[in-house]
Amino acid sequence: MSKNLKKKKFRLERPLVKTFLHQLSHMDGFTLAQQSSSCADEPISYSNIPTMLIGPYFPKETLSVAELLRFKVPSLQTNLHSCACLSYHPPSIRDIIESDLRNTHWPSYPAINNLISEYESNFDNPPCSVKFGTRYIPIKILQIWETLFRVQNLQKVWKESEVQVRKLANRYPAQRVAILAAQKQLLSSKWNTKILGFSKSTSGCIGGLTRYLSFSCLVTTDISYHIELLKHALEVADISARLLSPLDIQYLTGCAMQSDGNGPERYRRSLTCKMLHQFGAELASGSVHQFGGIIHVNNHWIAFSISPLESTIYLGDSFHKPMGDDGQSVAVKEVIRALQWWLDISSPEPSQSASLFQIQWLPIAYQNDFVSCGFFALDALMHHLIPNKYPLHTGEDAAILRVKFLTSILDRHSAQAAPTQTATMAATLVATPVTASVQVARMPESPVLPAILMTTPATVDNLVGSNTRELEGRKSKVDLTIQEGNDKHGLLQFFSRVSHEEFEQQTMIEFERLAERRKGVQMAADLAARRKVERSRALARERQQRRRTKLVEGKEELKEEGLVDMGSNASATGVLVPIAELSRPKRQIQDSMKERKRQKTTHHLDNVVQPPRRKVRKFARATNWFQPIFWTVITEVATTVGRKMSPTEIVKRCQRRSWRLFHSLRADVGRVHVGPMKHLRRLKRRIAQEAALHRGGYW
Repeated sequence: MSKNLKKKKFRLERPLVKTFLHQLSHMDGFTLAQQSSSCADEPISYSNIPTMLIGPYFPKETLSVAELLRFKVPSLQTNLHSCACLSYHPPSIRDIIESDLRNTHWPSYPAINNLISEYESNFDNPPCSVKFGTRYIPIKILQIWETLFRVQNLQKVWKESEVQVRKLANRYPAQRVAILAAQKQLLSSKWNTKILGFSKSTSGCIGGLTRYLSFSCLVTTDISYHIELLKHALEVADISARLLSPLDIQYLTGCAMQSDGNGPERYRRSLTCKMLHQFGAELASGSVHQFGGIIHVNNHWIAFSISPLESTIYLGDSFHKPMGDDGQSVAVKEVIRALQWWLDISSPEPSQSASLFQIQWLPIAYQNDFVSCGFFALDALMHHLIPNKYPLHTGEDAAILRVKFLTSILDRHSAQAAPTQTATMAATLVATPVTASVQVARMPESPVLPAILMTTPATVDNLVGSNTRELEGRKSKVDLTIQEGNDKHGLLQFFSRVSHEEFEQQTMIEFERLAERRKGVQMAADLAARRKVERSRALARERQQRRRTKLVEGKEELKEEGLVDMGSNASATGVLVPIAELSRPKRQIQDSMKERKRQKTTHHLDNVVQPPRRKVRKFARATNWFQPIFWTVITEVATTVGRKMSPTEIVKRCQRRSWRLFHSLRADVGRVHVGPMKHLRRLKRRIAQEAALHRGGYW
């Protein structure tokens, strides 16, 4: 068992996050910030996860947030009747593969939570496996479960953040473009990386930045980011000022609010107040003229600035709700009390007593909601220290402040990430035994790479550190020696002797895998067969429907457009005769002659006169278009078509003239006119050209 795995304590946060996601729309800003920070502020560690699972089962750390949202995170197949317990028996399988995680019906989530809690309680003598049925799973399955739950929860948080971005854009339509641009920049970052460019004490994961594009308030980590950015801006502007970090302010308020009266003693002896001691010494000596920061009191952020030269404490409260006789709220009174306590303990001389400092208000915007106090407090402090660079915003600029603050953090992170990628590529250049030309061809384009490739080996060695020397000192041959206590791998494990029980166990495992594969192939074949049958049935239904529709349309055309009453012969039978039958008068004459001949003939049977028998003949289906009635119209239309003499155009114009007569006319009939008519038009055209040339004109 790995030593790191023994020291690792599992924390299952899935039930908490699941409840949070269901009630996200009903939470206030502070609760939303607290829950999102507990899920997304810390990166997910893959230290004890098998490498073969990273990629197909767990998302790679190199993916962006947008790719994480498209990644299909697997879900555990649970069974309420499955039971598992911790065991000290050696694992029956060596590694946990992807098929085992996907196809096995694991215990329920409460049972998994109980296993993790039980493992934490046995910290001194940790178990080495989890008994599940007749198998003993390696204990790293607990780490896999916990990591899977965290990835699932993180993906849900990111998906919910997209909903929050849409709500924010709908609430501030004037800032929609800026909000969507900031979201695009955030989604292009890597999903499991820490925010670069800040100190380790304040650095968090990229997922915590979802608070900026939602209706969440800022937390201590967010305030720390902007305090460091403001420090850098003060250094660039060459302004002598000191900013207290939110962590130092927490130490200060903790000592100032001590109810037992031991606050001064703890302040002087505690190492956590070392930075406060340094700032207090600078305050007493007068070497620094401004001290500022953001303090959190009663779920409210308030900006402050201390000016020893002016003997003034400036306060910025975006709520501006005066309470009490002196017009100060409870939160403001606590802030004044803490700052005066720090002034008294830092300046022992009576001339620098806190009672001599007056209270003034910083210009600050009024907030229109309950979650924007941190943004307006930062805006007021930045405007007070560097008014030329940071203008003061109004209460309607909450959305643009969120976008600006988020963009400033992402720009700092991107600027620090670019040199890291360059150094990593340079280390790959030295460590990989490939020729320089091939390596350069595989490297992406970068303005820094040519300088790295042209450096000397000593310079590159200094750039990548001591890892290169370790790689050069490795042995090039394969070490096949086996020491006592080491596990065998590769060919040594394959050719090693095993007991009869181990052989049967390996055989059973192979049979199970083969059975699972065979079952999967059979299920896929059955599914394909069912889809094929369903597809054939659907095609048959479509063909039948088209056939029925065609028959119905044909009957309607026969009744409405193509039928003419034949007179007495048709009225006797109640049948309407189509145009095709009328285009063949010879058949009609023959039928009338046969009818008159039959009427003269009678059949006598038992002295009863029988009516003549008549054979009913079907109507003609093909129309005789060379009938003079139709052919005259076709010839007249053909002369008006134009130069091209298109048979299709002849048919269209005939149908446009009388649809009932020519609805079944085809281009083959119109093509008869093309040859003679074209010849006649060519002749007329040539005669006109000769006449024009004879007159001296132009055609």
